[in-house]
Amino acid sequence: MFEQWCKLVLALLLFTPVGQPANGNTDVSVLKVAYLYYFSKFISWPSGSIEENHHLNLCVGDVTEKTRSQLSSIMDSRVGLNTLKVVYLDNLVDHKFPAKGALLTAKQAIGNLNLIKSMTKQCHIVFVDEGMSGWFEQHARFFPEYALVVAESLELNNAVIYLYSHNKHLLFEIDNTLALEKNIVISSKLLSLSQERGER
Repeated sequence: MFEQWCKLVLALLLFTPVGQPANGNTDVSVLKVAYLYYFSKFISWPSGSIEENHHLNLCVGDVTEKTRSQLSSIMDSRVGLNTLKVVYLDNLVDHKFPAKGALLTAKQAIGNLNLIKSMTKQCHIVFVDEGMSGWFEQHARFFPEYALVVAESLELNNAVIYLYSHNKHLLFEIDNTLALEKNIVISSKLLSLSQERGER
């Protein structure tokens, strides 16, 4: 019954116009976070990928304040037996590290690498917005194989779910072949709501 309710909410999201709240439309940040939350409910990760603390980690980059506010509303939500946690990677993404090609001491290089590894290894879902795409491409190897990447850029080859706008609606397309390669199982209910670009 609960999954049927979730599917209904997702279906309604597909038909919700996005834009400026002043125009009577729903702010796109609200819809993005709603999608991320409901995606987590229709996906199963490989055995052993979720630790004993039962934290399901949604990793995000340097998102807007509006998006951050919306993310706070889903923090600690229950997802089956697990608790949804939001992990911010903005310290890694916002260019606080030396630019590529800059000379680093061995200690600095190892410290940077260890920080990236410790932050990214815990991600189950990774939301890669347009501003994070370049950084993610350079560091994709540090994320777990089972990480579900939700992206806004077509250029991102590692994305299982692609979010895109069409006629003022926020839609999504799922690459289930890639999901299966990552041993991620996506519910048929969610797959049925996936829409390829140009399909609608």
